[in-house]
Amino acid sequence: MKMNLPRLPVFDAKWVRVLGVNVRYFRLGKGAPIVLLHGLGESSTIWAYNIVQLSKNYTVYALDLPGHGHSDKPKWRYNLNISVDFLSSFLSTLNLERPHLIGSSLGGMIALETAFKQPNQLGKLVLVDSAGLGKELPFFLKIMTLPLVGELMTIPTKAGFRFLLKQVVANPHRIPNDLIESLVQERNRKGNKQSMLRILRSSVNIRGIHGHLIDLSRLEHLNVPTYILWGREDKIFPSSHGKNAAMRLPRGRLTVLNDCGHWPQIEKHREFNRLIIDFLK
Repeated sequence: MKMNLPRLPVFDAKWVRVLGVNVRYFRLGKGAPIVLLHGLGESSTIWAYNIVQLSKNYTVYALDLPGHGHSDKPKWRYNLNISVDFLSSFLSTLNLERPHLIGSSLGGMIALETAFKQPNQLGKLVLVDSAGLGKELPFFLKIMTLPLVGELMTIPTKAGFRFLLKQVVANPHRIPNDLIESLVQERNRKGNKQSMLRILRSSVNIRGIHGHLIDLSRLEHLNVPTYILWGREDKIFPSSHGKNAAMRLPRGRLTVLNDCGHWPQIEKHREFNRLIIDFLK
């Protein structure tokens, strides 16, 4: 039985040039700005069921990060500092003042690092099954960092995407076909596979996430109101990452959603949207 989700909404794409990179983004609504940051190998499509609801109270910006979706695929080293510099430039280029950042997985790690470096320039922070809050990582991501192995594993196939879907959601059969087709098409875009591997290998090796990217002690000094949302059945990053992080935050809140994996913004989109709006108020 499919999840009761509407068909994918259609938005008018906008483009902006940031640090020499052409970036696709969507803008909808009025009010204080919210910037949505997706995870590795994804795109702004991952927020398809959140943009309209959030835009009723805010101006929502959902972008394809460099190396993803329809944005350019620069041959950067893709370390965390470059990602933060890009995001900061994106915000300043669009003249976004004190935006709220909502980051999922890789996007959560970028949003969190931005909050550490520029706490007075942001509104609130939401981390959704975020990377960078613990060392555990599934084996298939570790071996993707090996030469040739990663290239073979990322050859776009329906079987490969079905395997991935089982890792990222609690109930794959609930994900609508039009969303799956859209994500597959974007993964098949020229350069996406190479960029995804380059980004993954910049922060992960066969032993796991690079140690310098995990420093939970810094959370005790983060003076940005922060909300951590997690799927209890997440197979990519266990919910213990979110719980451990929330205990260290001086201005933190945590919600763990049952029967939900790595994509609560899709699997529990109605509850997700409600919780986000309540927090931002």
